[in-house]
Amino acid sequence: MTLRSVRERLGLARGPSAGEALEDTQASRELASIVEHSDDAIIGKQIDGTITSWNPAAERLYGYSAEEASGAPISLLFPADRPDESERILTLLEHGGSLDHFETQREHKDGTLIDVELTVSPIVDDAGDVVSASEIAHDISERLEAGELLHRSEESYRLLFNRNPAPMWIFDIETMRFLAVNDAAVEHYGYSRDEFLAQTTLCLVPPTLRTLEHGRPEPTEAAVDRHVRKDGTLIDVLISSNALELEGRAAQFVLSQDVTAQHLLEAQLRQSQKMEAIGNLAGGIAHDFNNILMIIRTCASFLLERADDPETRRDAEHIDKAAERAAELTHQLLAFSREQALELERIDLNAVVEESYALLQRLLGEQIEIVRDLDPTLQPVCADRGQLSQVILNLAVNARDAMPGGGCLTLRTATQVLGEEYAAEHLDATPGVYALLQVIDTGKGMDAKTQARAFEPFFTTKQTGTGFGLATVHGIVEQSGGHVWIASAPEAGTTFNIHLPVARDPVRFARLDLDGSSLEGTETILYVEDDDHLRELIAGALSRLHYTVVAAASGAEALRLADEHETLDILVSDIAMPGLDGRELAKVIGATRPELRVLFTSGYPDDRVVAPGRTGAYIQKPYLPDELAKRIRDLLDTERVAV
Repeated sequence: MTLRSVRERLGLARGPSAGEALEDTQASRELASIVEHSDDAIIGKQIDGTITSWNPAAERLYGYSAEEASGAPISLLFPADRPDESERILTLLEHGGSLDHFETQREHKDGTLIDVELTVSPIVDDAGDVVSASEIAHDISERLEAGELLHRSEESYRLLFNRNPAPMWIFDIETMRFLAVNDAAVEHYGYSRDEFLAQTTLCLVPPTLRTLEHGRPEPTEAAVDRHVRKDGTLIDVLISSNALELEGRAAQFVLSQDVTAQHLLEAQLRQSQKMEAIGNLAGGIAHDFNNILMIIRTCASFLLERADDPETRRDAEHIDKAAERAAELTHQLLAFSREQALELERIDLNAVVEESYALLQRLLGEQIEIVRDLDPTLQPVCADRGQLSQVILNLAVNARDAMPGGGCLTLRTATQVLGEEYAAEHLDATPGVYALLQVIDTGKGMDAKTQARAFEPFFTTKQTGTGFGLATVHGIVEQSGGHVWIASAPEAGTTFNIHLPVARDPVRFARLDLDGSSLEGTETILYVEDDDHLRELIAGALSRLHYTVVAAASGAEALRLADEHETLDILVSDIAMPGLDGRELAKVIGATRPELRVLFTSGYPDDRVVAPGRTGAYIQKPYLPDELAKRIRDLLDTERVAV
């Protein structure tokens, strides 16, 4: 409120009549009180700028006392960089003009600049002539400082929004149109900023979901959603969202985190855990089933030895053949569960491919062309030659079934280095140098769901078959320390990528030659087997070959029997037994009987049952009595093998 406006409101703009003198005096006192107690600096000045009045607020604002300011020019308060401002204001007042809410700066007595908002009004006499002026100054330093801080805060938030590594955007809830997008959203989704701002959030929704998503605001709590990039790539995203008001419009702020890679790794982990669980189950079943098959085949062999009647002999042969086929199934189960015995050696992968070529030509027929693209510089690998040939054969059969009308099968080898990035994307892969074998067909391919289950046992998309072909491939490659990965799409063919580590010196069992002139002997055998029926049958079979058989059901019993028998020529022991296992048993007995031969038996592969760095004789279950007798005879007829 200006002095002039105060005077006008109090009726003082004109000279008081005699009847109004008392009232005018009262109004003057009220006006003086307003000026005295105002929080704003109120200054009276002559038309030439000489200060005539100076209230307490002016003293507080500018630092000059009323005595110091009175009679001084108003230019006393003007900063040095505003020399002409005082003259312009005085000229404006002389012509009856005024200033209202004029923002400028004034100088404190100590030289400090003060941001002020001025209201300057002329004061006229009864004749209407400008005789003086009033100036009200309001300190706006705090307001401007707060505004500057707000501006800086807005700039900081804008910078944080634009440079945040996660895609972010704001959209209008009513129209679903983008109002702002950050740089990460532009880079991640492939749309330019102008393209974003010209469309709605519907552009991020896959076409198959758009009818369901249209008009739906983003969830206010973090939730997983499916988005599509400009190039059509589908991605899984974790969406966080909050409602806000932007320029008077109801809007929503969205933060998007791409979790596609995380979901892929989680899916691989679940698949790996499932395969491991199935493998453990299959391996356990196969191990126990081996003992049953040994009993069946042993009894069948006994029947064949005694059968004179042709029908009885034929029935015994059927039993043996059926048990033999069941044994093949257990081998497949062990291969899948990575628990079959492998004859590891340094081999030339290219040579194995070449050896398989002639067989594949006959197997695949003339409708399928076989192309070999082999790297001549390929390093040797450490694997089982027969099992690796089985891998190639199984994949070729799988390719043939995928190309019923003919096509092309390519066998390619190369050296490949798998790095940390690849290993991070494939949980069952280890960084290192590998020999790569690719088996590529031009068949009908597989969708993602089929690929996810391709290596599961008993899973097949064929009308016939056991579903063990690819499961066996997976087990053999994994047990060889390798990694297998499928690349396929419907109607786009399939590529099996098999990575085998380059050769290292393998730790192997000492394999004994089965050729022998006789199975019989008179030596003493300590036979340890925890399966009662199997122990009885094998002990009886060895006894009929004139061996002295000391049979034990456990390691502890074997130790007791060893103490009771002065002469022991060979220990034949199962590895996996409760309590004292076969390895520990051999070590304890061997400490006092250094001449003792040892033959281990197990349903598990040799690399599972023999301590690293040691060698020994080994026969894997299921075996027939004659096969065991040959191993025993050969071992007894050779130099002792260290255990």
